[in-house]
Amino acid sequence: MCKSAYSASLNNRWLDEVCQHMIELVKPKNYWTKERCKEEALKYKCIKDFRTKSITAYRNSKINSWLIDICPYYIETTNKPMNYWTKEKCKEEALKYNSRRDFRINSNNVYNTCTYYGWLDEVCSHLPGWKPKNYWTKERCKEEALKYNSRHEFELGNTSAYLTSRRNNWLDEIGSHMIVCGNKYKRCIYSIEFSDNHIYVGLTYNFEKRIKDHFIDKDSNRSSAFLHFKETNSTYEVKQITDYLEKEEAVKMENYILKSYFEKNWIPLNKAKCGALGGSNLIWNFEKCKEEALKYKTRREFGTKCSSGYQSSRINGWLDEMYSHMEEKKNPNGFWTKEKCKEEALKYSTRKELELNCNGAFLTIKRNKWQKELYNHMN
Repeated sequence: MCKSAYSASLNNRWLDEVCQHMIELVKPKNYWTKERCKEEALKYKCIKDFRTKSITAYRNSKINSWLIDICPYYIETTNKPMNYWTKEKCKEEALKYNSRRDFRINSNNVYNTCTYYGWLDEVCSHLPGWKPKNYWTKERCKEEALKYNSRHEFELGNTSAYLTSRRNNWLDEIGSHMIVCGNKYKRCIYSIEFSDNHIYVGLTYNFEKRIKDHFIDKDSNRSSAFLHFKETNSTYEVKQITDYLEKEEAVKMENYILKSYFEKNWIPLNKAKCGALGGSNLIWNFEKCKEEALKYKTRREFGTKCSSGYQSSRINGWLDEMYSHMEEKKNPNGFWTKEKCKEEALKYSTRKELELNCNGAFLTIKRNKWQKELYNHMN
């Protein structure tokens, strides 16, 4: 029920003390007779459940070769002569299940036979949501892409086809019909012109979605364009004025376009100051990132303590300049012996502190399974 507390008690040798009030539920010797094992086995639907949920009964049954007699689900797949499982019989067995996972758990021997002989894709062809290797050819990806209006929709709707297309550089060709969207670093300028000479100018990374959001009739919608439309019932025209531009250029362009409307005697509806981009990552320009990076001595410290600045630097290709003042600490192969790892681990009170401050020692301890021995002092 509480694995963490049990592990802590076990590691610190407190089990006898903290468990002294407990009743010891130990079965007497020779408790697991064949009848009792059979009674226990019948509680489960597959051999895996029996093995994991009643370990002692399963072990006794296996040692005494009772599994064939007491487990009906074991007989169905295991008690067969050599070469019994032909491709046709494997197909017949696979038809009992609704997913590969169910097939693997409940008929593990048959599943492994299919894997060994390379029949798995064929015998599982009726199962939903799975395609054989190399299924997504260019033609199939193109056919699938036609169902979506943007790359983002394509990615969400069929990740396998999308990733295959991206890996093979087919996206430009098969996605030529799709609407181009921006991102947090690219925006387009749009306007909503009302018939009573009012104007709203904005910028967005997804033109179609943003216009829909403007005119959704719900209590939480506080768009000035929507409120004006609701009050006046004026007709309006929506225009995408620019392509998707870099954010700095988009801000300047938005101000310029709104100013040009103002000079033509249009009445602006914008509440927010032009250029309000939203999203915390956008404050991280080069100067801000450099200023923040100078506070840290190592690359890892910068990445863990200032994730937003690190991500902005990575996306914009500034990392080498951010790291120019940092010392590159690289230990030779085999540096972290067990003694050095122990010495390093004693400096910290938790595993997390060790991971953040000395990842090399942390990974070496994990790789060599020295945790129980070297983490005894930790909380």
